[in-house]
Amino acid sequence: MNLTRIAIRRPIAALMLMLAVVLLGIVAYTKLPVRRLPSVNFPHITVVLSDPGASPGTMRAQLVDPVENALTQVNGIVSMNATARAGNARIALRFPGGTNVNQVAVQVANVVNQAAATLPVGSQPPLILKADPNALPVMDVVLYGAQRQAALYQEASQTVAPALTAVPGVATVNMIGGRPLQVNITLSSAKLEQYGLTVSQVKTAIATQNSAAPAGVIQQGMQANPVQVTGQVGSLTALGQIAIPSQSGLVSLSQLGTITQGNPPVTTLSHLDGKNAIGFVISVQSNANTLTTAALVRAAIHQIASQLPVGEHLIVTGDITSYTRQAMSATQRDLFLAILAAGLMILVWLHRLRMTLVILLTIPVTLCATFLAMDAAGFSIDMISLMALSLLIGILVDDAIVVLENIERHHKGGLSAAAAAYRGRREIGGAALAITLTDVVVYAPVAFMQGNIGQLFREFGLTIVFATVFSLFVSFTLTPLLAAHFVWRGRVFARTAVFSAWWDAKFLIVRARYERILRYALRHSLLVFCVMIGTLTFDIALLQSGMVATTYTPKQNASVFFVSAQMPTGSSIGTTDEAVNALAARIKQLAGVSAVFSTTGFGNGSVTAENIGRLTVDLQSASPPSVFSVLPKVQAIAATIPGLKIQTSLPNALISGGGGSGGALSIVLRGSSMSVLQALSQRVTAALTQIPGVINPVSTAQNSQPMLTLTVNSQAVSSFGLSSSQVGQAIRTALQGVTASSYRPSENALSEPIVLQVGKAGQSMTVQQLQQVPVAIENGVPILLGQIATISATAVSATEREYNRALSVQISANTGGQPLGLIASEARSVLQKIAMPAGYTAQFNGAIQQKARAFGPLSGALKLSVVLVYMLLAALYESLIDPLAVLVTLPLALTGSLFGLWVTGIPFSLYAFIATIMLTGLVSKNAILLIDATKRILRDANVSTVDAIVQAGSRRLRPILMTTATMTLAMAPLLLPIGSGASTRMPMAIVLVGGMLGGTLLTLVVLPVVYLWLLSGKRVVRERVTKWKARIRVIVHAQ
Repeated sequence: MNLTRIAIRRPIAALMLMLAVVLLGIVAYTKLPVRRLPSVNFPHITVVLSDPGASPGTMRAQLVDPVENALTQVNGIVSMNATARAGNARIALRFPGGTNVNQVAVQVANVVNQAAATLPVGSQPPLILKADPNALPVMDVVLYGAQRQAALYQEASQTVAPALTAVPGVATVNMIGGRPLQVNITLSSAKLEQYGLTVSQVKTAIATQNSAAPAGVIQQGMQANPVQVTGQVGSLTALGQIAIPSQSGLVSLSQLGTITQGNPPVTTLSHLDGKNAIGFVISVQSNANTLTTAALVRAAIHQIASQLPVGEHLIVTGDITSYTRQAMSATQRDLFLAILAAGLMILVWLHRLRMTLVILLTIPVTLCATFLAMDAAGFSIDMISLMALSLLIGILVDDAIVVLENIERHHKGGLSAAAAAYRGRREIGGAALAITLTDVVVYAPVAFMQGNIGQLFREFGLTIVFATVFSLFVSFTLTPLLAAHFVWRGRVFARTAVFSAWWDAKFLIVRARYERILRYALRHSLLVFCVMIGTLTFDIALLQSGMVATTYTPKQNASVFFVSAQMPTGSSIGTTDEAVNALAARIKQLAGVSAVFSTTGFGNGSVTAENIGRLTVDLQSASPPSVFSVLPKVQAIAATIPGLKIQTSLPNALISGGGGSGGALSIVLRGSSMSVLQALSQRVTAALTQIPGVINPVSTAQNSQPMLTLTVNSQAVSSFGLSSSQVGQAIRTALQGVTASSYRPSENALSEPIVLQVGKAGQSMTVQQLQQVPVAIENGVPILLGQIATISATAVSATEREYNRALSVQISANTGGQPLGLIASEARSVLQKIAMPAGYTAQFNGAIQQKARAFGPLSGALKLSVVLVYMLLAALYESLIDPLAVLVTLPLALTGSLFGLWVTGIPFSLYAFIATIMLTGLVSKNAILLIDATKRILRDANVSTVDAIVQAGSRRLRPILMTTATMTLAMAPLLLPIGSGASTRMPMAIVLVGGMLGGTLLTLVVLPVVYLWLLSGKRVVRERVTKWKARIRVIVHAQ
């Protein structure tokens, strides 16, 4: 079936088909979800363990190790990274790319739940967390005001949190900070000893006498009345009157200690610009429209704020969606400008407005068809797919330009519009098909890469494949249709005719000069060979010398950034809060900073510790300063605060933890002895500080912290009929308190836990008081802790880590403005100079490791693309030699790309790598046009090989220059560092523009020479084979 002939003969039907595609595409576009990144299933799972009061060593030995032993039953774990701190631990699991994380999470949960039965009494149930870059926190909401902390917390928990959770699309709302109310019952150890009671007995009495339970139902006629037995107290006075049986008879609870309404111990403190605050970290469901959900959250915040008491305020801080929204708007603007730029360039080259309109019409038709395919494939409008669409403009107009330029050439030759449209498309059809199939085999490997990068860029590769295929269909139908029935119907204006004549005359001069240059190059092929060697040497020099640096992802000039703060080990939460507040206050004074939300006791990854903090800094929305100018000032401020170490980070969903995980440089030391690892970490940290660009290296092997160790006398415990677990539970209850029941002062009030603890009200327990804690009762006489255990002071590590079940220490640092690849190279040299003991290793982690994991599959995709291009062209040309000429153009194009990156100082990143693969298809188009024209001339005309190559170059010079100039001008908006997301668009645009310009100039001269070599070599081989065959026949006949 001849699509072109049908389209020309039945224009109305063809136009209705295109209009239907446009309408359906618009509908599909409105249905596409909008999110920050494509729906990616990152195979990372985290197991969170908690045992309040346990030391890091105890957490590792009694919780982490048993769970890790159980996790060995789960297949496919690539790495297992555990971190144990006082009271909590995390085990991070990584699986191979492409793993179904939902299925693996079920296996992990089953194994961990079985192991949970063997964990110490008092430890909390393990949590299983799955990594999802789209479910990362996207917005922080802060409630602050002059009200008391209790009133603020009640408003936050009863009003704000439920309202935010109810917003469609919101996955979780985590509340940070605030102090809830609770009833504190501080028991006197002397009174307990006097009445012969233990904390456990008091707890049981409170629980049984302050409870409510359903008793059943009474049927009265047609009505059933439920019966509720309630004995809950309604006041603290009534609570104090609860009678507790003892050896001396009944004793009231108030006689055993004090009863107050207070707060739990401070674990986290939050402030907004120095005011008491409560934060809400909002995550969006992975299948929700991120921008729509963010807008709904803002609307809900506005409604909630209007109902808050006077003096309370609810605002948004740290809104990551604002960057996403701005970046998408900037990308859409660049897409529109690219279309206009392409139209302008086409108008200059073709001189006719109607021709320009024809080509510009092909763009929205192809885009709408692409939207239809994206909707069917379940894709979304996100940073990756929009990037593909913005880079597509040159590809989309390329097919139309090649076809329309050839149609125009035939029309000038005297053919009618319809005949020229049909013959021009038919003549170029083979080359157009080869070009399209080349694009498909170039971008398809990107879509089917393995691992996280393959998932991330699947939409990128397939979106380009969809658009390329539809572009070919449009160039075979709509373009010749409009050329036959629309282009030449209008009249040519006088000014246009003058410009057209002037332009064509100038182009004839350029073409004549090109023919002379080409003939000169064909006669002096050795000079061309030297140029080829020179360009390859230049490429290698730029890469090997580090003149073109490498990095994982470009740093984004976001309107928000994060600061991780850390004080020396052992610092109280009050000391840490004072330092964090001082840092926040001085950051707030910096020009361009609009708000600073700080949290003490809570860090990245939901880690809790008294010596850490986290700050979210918002920059002004109107004329914001560059975040890269603010970060050094923050580092300088932190250096003036004694004991404070910080690391800054920018939001980046492609880096584990969303970019808020601390320094970009991360090194893991592994071995069997923590003391040796600590010594090694000190040497590595000291060496890293000497590398330019490395800022604030921090090691997890911090100074040890003091700890009291209770050594239980097993003989004494046995003599009293006790067990070590009973002793441990009694100590835990005495030190941390135990929740006995709940208290609700009124029907509308929040339920408050009733917590029992031993000691003086409002004071920590001393060692002497701890020794007097009754553990059990024997014959009415309390058994005191001091009778069965000794207490001694020791020092333990503040954090214990394991990497693949071996002890490890992690060293992380910021890299300032230095490229990650350069820092990694310097750090690698530093590590090689440090002698590692046998059994101890050092390896990179974090962004450097992710860069290696990303560049590996991309390198494989690039190699596979080159092989597939060769195989495709070999099949189309029925030749194993001709495709080699196309492959020669690829390193020539790389020269222009590397030169562009070198001049602009932009590192070679993940996005630049993707553009390099894309460049493979673009540059191959020019080579295919030249080779196809040469083969056609050699087949149809009786000319020499040199003349055929020169004629082919002269004939294809115009479409090659047109497509290159059009793509370059279409990419021009993406070259400008304007708008959010420019840091991701610029590397791709530089690689493509530099590669197209450099590759085109070199291809027009080098490719013909190489093709002449190949044809000459093929002819020589053929002649020699013919001679050998003749000799063999002579020998055979002679015998």
